[in-house]
Amino acid sequence: MHPRSFLTSLLLGLTLTASSAFASVISSSRSDFMSGLSSSIVDDYENPAYRHGDRLDASSLDIFSDTAMTHVLGETSYKTTGFNNLNLMVGTSNHNYCAGCNGSFLLDFSDTSMTQGTGVSAVGFDFFKSSAFYATVAYSNGTIDNFKLSVGDGFWGITSSEAIKSISFGLFNGGSTTTGYLEIDNLTLGQVNSVPEPGSLALLGLG
Repeated sequence: MHPRSFLTSLLLGLTLTASSAFASVISSSRSDFMSGLSSSIVDDYENPAYRHGDRLDASSLDIFSDTAMTHVLGETSYKTTGFNNLNLMVGTSNHNYCAGCNGSFLLDFSDTSMTQGTGVSAVGFDFFKSSAFYATVAYSNGTIDNFKLSVGDGFWGITSSEAIKSISFGLFNGGSTTTGYLEIDNLTLGQVNSVPEPGSLALLGLG
């Protein structure tokens, strides 16, 4: 084979291979996560509509259905997969989403103001008092990734070149459970700053 033809074939093969791949980046720093976004929206769960549910305890808890949670801002579809429709907004001065106080739950991003195609490219949140939950990320290409959340308090964010359709919080591979604990706040959805496609990066590297 002529050297030029061989190089052309090699570049084409690398480009095709690289373009089918995608990368996800996990961040434990909100500032680092936010610095990579071109646009975003944050749900801090302080909207007064969150306090219009049936009050269970005047000092701590409100009860919401999945439907009620979903329609307050209309930016995320909420679904409890542990105890059904027991979504707890904890605290009177600072509300948080705590369906994960009652086992597993799922957040769907297929229809938000940040959605492009079938998902978003960035999701992040502050978390509190978490137990050993997994975040199972479902991408628009049909693949999934499992990420184990750290125990305690912190921040968790993911950005991806493949659209993120949903994230299940609970057991490995999105398994449901009625045990475990995950309280989240300041749920952030976003789009990342534009970066070169993987195929372009491969060509630049060889160049």
